[in-house]
Amino acid sequence: MKNALPLQLSTEAKRKAITNAIYASKGKFFTVGFIKNNGEKRLLTGRLGVKAGLKHGGKRAPTTAHLDNYIVVFEPVKGRPPEKSFRNVNLDSVYALNAFGQRIEFV
Repeated sequence: MKNALPLQLSTEAKRKAITNAIYASKGKFFTVGFIKNNGEKRLLTGRLGVKAGLKHGGKRAPTTAHLDNYIVVFEPVKGRPPEKSFRNVNLDSVYALNAFGQRIEFV
């Protein structure tokens, strides 16, 4: 997208801005760009609120639920079973977010 909105925020403000934007999508798809632990850039298109493939009827909390800097995203991929489609995103390593037709870049 051409109209990128660059933001320079503190770590806490960045986490809060990303979390608020993702939760405001209310289950609609969004794309997040982040740096993986191995240093590789990664784009993930997914959504929140998916319960398919979760054990215990979706009532079980993800293993990163107690960490403020992670969010669990469902990334559907053809041929991959739903229980293998959940991904953790480290909010501290996010460099871009596309949601609602807007692109936000974090500097």
